[in-house]
Amino acid sequence: MSDLSINVQFGEAGFLKPGIIAMGALQFIEIFCKGDFRASFEKTLRDLYDFAAHRNATRILVGGSFVSKKEHPQDLDCLVVFEKETGIPDRTERLSLEGTKLDIFFCSGDQPNTLGAFVEMFQHSRYNQEVGLVEIQLKDSSARPLWQVTTAQPDDRILDVVKRVYFNRHISNRNDTGRALITVHGIKSHGDWNAEVAHIASSSGWIVAPYVYGSVGATVLLRSSKQSRIIDGFRSHLEDIRSRYQCDISVIAHSFGTYVVAKYLQGFDRCPTPIDTLILTGAILNQNLDLSQWFGNVGKVINEVAPNDKLGKYAKWLTFGRNPLIGRCGELGFSRSCNLLQQRRCDVFNHNNVIRRDIVSRQWMPWLEANVGKGTRDATERWGGV
Repeated sequence: MSDLSINVQFGEAGFLKPGIIAMGALQFIEIFCKGDFRASFEKTLRDLYDFAAHRNATRILVGGSFVSKKEHPQDLDCLVVFEKETGIPDRTERLSLEGTKLDIFFCSGDQPNTLGAFVEMFQHSRYNQEVGLVEIQLKDSSARPLWQVTTAQPDDRILDVVKRVYFNRHISNRNDTGRALITVHGIKSHGDWNAEVAHIASSSGWIVAPYVYGSVGATVLLRSSKQSRIIDGFRSHLEDIRSRYQCDISVIAHSFGTYVVAKYLQGFDRCPTPIDTLILTGAILNQNLDLSQWFGNVGKVINEVAPNDKLGKYAKWLTFGRNPLIGRCGELGFSRSCNLLQQRRCDVFNHNNVIRRDIVSRQWMPWLEANVGKGTRDATERWGGV
């Protein structure tokens, strides 16, 4: 492949050397769509450009073996970066085109931490080798478009954009069983919000496996034997899902569910099942908890902070302040910062209204997608293997 005035350098294994290479949309096609097999992706990429530009995206990051020297790349990973979170579609796309896996993810420039997580993921091969990636620029520094939309009305559903091109070719949806999302509900509840989460996550190819331990009252905070049965059940559920599907695991926990997951994590030095992303909402954990101790067991922790959520204060009062794990991090946030933790505060949130479609699809799903495999990678870094 010629570089066409772009400094494209490959390592011994044929992957791009580490770093980010910026180029225009047509330059990417000229460099990476040469040869009969690769040329068949040109029209797909042009339609993807149209879709992204129509939705006011600023750039597209591309990783995988498509940006390598391989004549028949096995995967094409694309991250469409929109200006604002509101541009993010409700689902990712996982397709198979001519035997090549095509994964299209979405995030926004106003979520820099999410974008950074995607960049980190794209810069590592499946064997954790550090590789480079390409940034296709759709706008210049003055926000002027660098790509003019060529189709009359690019469809808002990216799947339909691609299918228009490949109507008579082999194309299939991929529903890989490599990613599972486990949800854990709170007290006096069976987690009715699971229906919304399952609808959104499963449409993007996730296995959704709620852990339902039944409806219990607030007195469970005082009954260690009841807690132990619930936590043991969570441990079994976690191990069962991972062994059954051979998948990476992420967790969404609400209210008492945050306590269940934390007790599980605190019970091990090295957890048998690492967690990629742990999302805490309505959390009742101690705000002084040092989450850095979870490195190697959890890849990322997202804590939704709701100043109107007083349940943590009630839980602490109910337990007479004697349980060191219980506190007000859902209301006040964790006081100790660490690389594992990201916190967001929203004054309109209370204990029960966080888990809604806009939050799940536009904020949580990009995080979940970006951190797939991170728990295992961090465990390997800390423990030398899983």
